[in-house]
Amino acid sequence: MKKSRLLIVFILTVISLCGLVLSPQNIYAAQKFGNTLNVVILGDSIAAGYAPQDGDLYSEFIKYNDDKGTAEYTVGCYGELFTQRYQDDFTNINIISHAVSGHKSQDLLTLLQNNTVRQSVQNADVIVLCIGANNVLGPALENIGAFLGGSITIEQCESQFQSGLNQFKNDYPTILERLTQNGKARVYPMTIYDPDKYASLNDITIVPDMVSMFISAFESKFQQLKTTAIDYLKQINNYIKLGYAQDVAEDILSLISPVDVFAEFEKITKSDYGKYVNVDTTKMTLDLNGIFIGDPQLTQKLMNSIQTQCMNSIYFDPHPTKLGHQKIAEIYTNSLNDVYIKADKTLSGQVDDFNLTYTLIGEIEDYTLNLYKFDTQLTKLRTITSTTTQIDVSDISGHGYIYLALEKSNTIVSRSNQIEFDLENIDPITAQVSISCSQNINGNQFVESLSSIAVSYTLNTNSTNQLTLKLSKIINGHKQLIAQFNTLTSGTKSISTTNLLGSGTLILDCYDNEGTLLATSNTLAFSFQQYQANILCSTLAGDVNSISQITLNLNTNIPQSYVVNVYKIVAGIKTHITNIQSTMSTVIINTSDLIGSGTIFVECWVNGLTVTSNSLNFNFTNEKFVEISTDSQMVGASDSLSNILIEVNYNINGQFTVKLIKEVDGQTTQLTNYNIQDNIITINPNNLIGEGILYVVIQTQDAEVISNRLHFNITQTQNPVDPQDPIVPPTQDTENAEIKTLNDLLPSELIANALLITSGLLILCFAGYIIIKAIKRN
Repeated sequence: MKKSRLLIVFILTVISLCGLVLSPQNIYAAQKFGNTLNVVILGDSIAAGYAPQDGDLYSEFIKYNDDKGTAEYTVGCYGELFTQRYQDDFTNINIISHAVSGHKSQDLLTLLQNNTVRQSVQNADVIVLCIGANNVLGPALENIGAFLGGSITIEQCESQFQSGLNQFKNDYPTILERLTQNGKARVYPMTIYDPDKYASLNDITIVPDMVSMFISAFESKFQQLKTTAIDYLKQINNYIKLGYAQDVAEDILSLISPVDVFAEFEKITKSDYGKYVNVDTTKMTLDLNGIFIGDPQLTQKLMNSIQTQCMNSIYFDPHPTKLGHQKIAEIYTNSLNDVYIKADKTLSGQVDDFNLTYTLIGEIEDYTLNLYKFDTQLTKLRTITSTTTQIDVSDISGHGYIYLALEKSNTIVSRSNQIEFDLENIDPITAQVSISCSQNINGNQFVESLSSIAVSYTLNTNSTNQLTLKLSKIINGHKQLIAQFNTLTSGTKSISTTNLLGSGTLILDCYDNEGTLLATSNTLAFSFQQYQANILCSTLAGDVNSISQITLNLNTNIPQSYVVNVYKIVAGIKTHITNIQSTMSTVIINTSDLIGSGTIFVECWVNGLTVTSNSLNFNFTNEKFVEISTDSQMVGASDSLSNILIEVNYNINGQFTVKLIKEVDGQTTQLTNYNIQDNIITINPNNLIGEGILYVVIQTQDAEVISNRLHFNITQTQNPVDPQDPIVPPTQDTENAEIKTLNDLLPSELIANALLITSGLLILCFAGYIIIKAIKRN
């Protein structure tokens, strides 16, 4: 057992020691930084690897398929030689070339629409590019014979060069935008070297020597054509180096790193130039046997010989030699620095802090590595000083991507691949906004004297994404948007004063990306005018039942037709009054629309502008009343009274109904048997029997108006024939009617019962007396 325990301890110790030796920090140095690097080569014959003097390159250019737009080759192209610098950092380097001999900028732009080529570009990490030489040098080589022979002028040649230059400048920005669509590919375009830098017809060996003097006559024209063509080539090179920056979006500039091959080839001496470029006139021989001095066609024959023998010579080809491709690859390697990054976890969802690792390919002195993020805008996070750096995830909440930029003297030298992140926000977004203006905007100024104002805004927020700021104006309680913009910083916004006609306030609202209101600023009062409008009214108070309409007198300087809107403000609520009659100088309003106490004003709309008038106070009541009166007798017997006439006085307009109400002993009854004509109600007294009150109720659509009360006390005649017939006076003798007999007052049954009870009581008293006496005797 002890031996078994010792064995287990020994095994665990060995495993622990292995863990120290093979820890991730130690074995990382032996690993490749990445698995795969995709390199795409695009452009013309130089990019394709064409090198006619060293036939091995050309023979190794195996095939080109017009349908697929692809080229296959083995070794030798400068693009492939350049990619050898990545071998120590990546496990697999995939190289594919879509370069085509003879391609100009417009041809490459067409090729980029090919599905196979587009897919290659979409997957690319590095793109090696050479394009533009054929836009200018192509026409120069095509025209050299015709120009030397005098068939075309230098002006005609220059016109073709200018056309090629214009075409290049038109195509190149679009080419760069398409090559950087995946957001990660670094594009390395090269400037074009001068293939004819040292070329001279005077260096050509002439056989026989006696006609050399005539060849020298072509030298000045040859140099003129060469110099003119190279001047246009230099313009293309300048555009490749710097000029394109003004014509492409800012976010792709750091993905493009031009390589100045032209400048490096300019340093090569004449004795060495032929090692790198196939144009070497010192190795050329021109055989002019058969051409004699004095021949009338001497010039034409000399020009034809130069065209056929010299221009088609293996030593007059503008392409680089195999050594030239190696030279270009060295220039690329010495000029460029590549940065690649990777994170130790997938940056999506809820993620803690993570480690970011980078590798730098190439060497540069006094450089810095800065970490950037891009979501809604580009933000510099920090400077990276170690190969592996821990990143706080709160710095990149939301959605976007991060990358490293290699910088020297505040200029980006190279940019890394990008890593996308999609992380949930950790802290709620907060914001504070305020606005101010250094100009006087509340002086009722005319817009002609102050055409615009500058509103300064201050934004304080913890958001990492841009917020939406909405600047609005409020006039008479109505809020209207003036400007909307996205920002994370404070700034200034210019506003045309034509948007501020009238009097009101400015206010700034801050929203997040979800449209949630985060903060509202203070307000700024403003007052601007272009046209004026004043209103006046002599009567703005009273009862609407007495005053049905008012007239506003409108005075304005608006020189043309305009729309008039009338508004009232009652208890802080603005209401549009639509039932009006207006002319150029008056506005008629029904007082029924102005019941209550408030203010009234006019807005005139002209050419999209609002001209607001002064305000007037109004106070209109709506007190309906009805009064009744009568001269008729309303007390007595009904047969002694004539018909009762009730006069009705009221101030109610419009449609209504009249109800006649009597109230007797607390019970109300609506009378129906009466006549009404000319505000006179006629009532038969028999309809008012009893003592009570009489009143009128007028019912309108929205109210019930009750009149004053009239008292009545009418008795009914006995046995009336008909309430509607005249009343017959009574014939009964009133004195006899008041004499009553005892029998009438005391009924007989009541008397008999009283006598019976009295007798019973007497008998009981007598019996009691006898019993008491007997007891005493005993």
